[in-house]
Amino acid sequence: MQQQTGIEFTAKASRQFVTPDDNNAIALVGLKPIHKGPTRQYQEGNFSLALTIDCSGSMDDPENPQSSVTKLDRAIEGLREIAGQIRSNDRFSLIAFDDHVAPMITGASGEERHRILNAIDQLRCRFHGGTNVYGALEQAYANLQTSEMSLNPVQTVILLTDGEITVGRGETDCCRLATKMAEQGIVIDTLGYGTNYHIDFITELVEPSGGSQTYALTMADVHNALKLIFSGMRKVGIINVKLTFDFPQKVKVGSLYHGVYKVNTDRLESIRCYSRVPISASGRQVNVTVGQLEMDKGQIFALELSPSISGSQTGETNLVEVQLSYSVLRGQPQQESRSISVKVTQDQLEAKGSHDFQILGLVDELKHSKYVFELGEAQRRKDNKRVFSVLNWLIEDSKNHGWTEKLQEYEQLLQQLKQWGEINEVIVKAARSVSRSTSSVAGIITEKPAERVEETPPVKRKTPFGKF
Repeated sequence: MQQQTGIEFTAKASRQFVTPDDNNAIALVGLKPIHKGPTRQYQEGNFSLALTIDCSGSMDDPENPQSSVTKLDRAIEGLREIAGQIRSNDRFSLIAFDDHVAPMITGASGEERHRILNAIDQLRCRFHGGTNVYGALEQAYANLQTSEMSLNPVQTVILLTDGEITVGRGETDCCRLATKMAEQGIVIDTLGYGTNYHIDFITELVEPSGGSQTYALTMADVHNALKLIFSGMRKVGIINVKLTFDFPQKVKVGSLYHGVYKVNTDRLESIRCYSRVPISASGRQVNVTVGQLEMDKGQIFALELSPSISGSQTGETNLVEVQLSYSVLRGQPQQESRSISVKVTQDQLEAKGSHDFQILGLVDELKHSKYVFELGEAQRRKDNKRVFSVLNWLIEDSKNHGWTEKLQEYEQLLQQLKQWGEINEVIVKAARSVSRSTSSVAGIITEKPAERVEETPPVKRKTPFGKF
């Protein structure tokens, strides 16, 4: 049996029927990597990586007030560890940036590990004031164009920074450069650390290439994120993945959701809503660069559409044409298309009865999961105010959808948080009665409840990707 790699491509509408008074629909597209062969095991490939690391003055700060270890020290530890995973056919570049940009090493292979480690250690000699993100990305782009690094089809840039742009070109130019790189199959992954991290800018930076964004609360999180990115690059089997949604004149576009899930478990691993839906200049297309597909992860896209139906118009109407294009690492470019249509009817009962609840439920899961991930982030940040806010939203959403099991989990967590709040009130009163200082009381208040929240595991739910 000949080995074959490809994508299982599915496209559906959330409703079979729409009515003039109730005309919202959602186009759902599923991308599931498949590999058929004697062993059904995909052979891990090689990659070219340009890693850019912020060496501005703030990276010389201690990782926490009680430590003498700097943020850059921790980053170097992580880089030295992953240097051992670079193979002979991989290509690695390291770029340091602050006010200026310094290529530390370009196009090194795993057989040059000694050179790579020396370049990493030299990062300690660089500390200046500014953060020149554009210069770093521009240098990474140039490095990936060299003869040594352009040989591998899997090309990735990792941007590790703890701050926002202070030197060089601004955010708009950075995003334009990221789009240009995405058009050539280069994926940008970001690792953010610190309170000055500009999340909105980073989101726009990674979206054109379908890259990941990770906000690390500690430098230990940076280590783990680097390991995951390295592991993911090994599993890439499909590249240059692009989706095009062509819709008629009378269709309006709403939000675009993107979910990533583990193929073997069907569990959502991440969820996001695009900060800016990439609509073409003509206003009749949405062009999404998915980038690279890891063979153990599927992806789902949900595009909200509103067909503008007027008067007594009935019959079938085209909702959207979806086109998929991609390349297999060791194969020819592929292209597929799907047409999604809906029927217009005056019978609202028929329309509501014909909803595909499985697909609608999936979209609800996507939206709900977005807040579940926010809850986890708030827990890790020990932001109790945000935890309460998100938790109350999840409880209301679970009630609206009749999700009894989830509702019980959220209400139990809320009760635990309220109990800790009552304990804090007792502590405060006792502290005041013995005239303890405000600072010592504040320490008790902020630390104890946060520890309790931290112990609560993130909520996990299974989603119906396997049935999609």
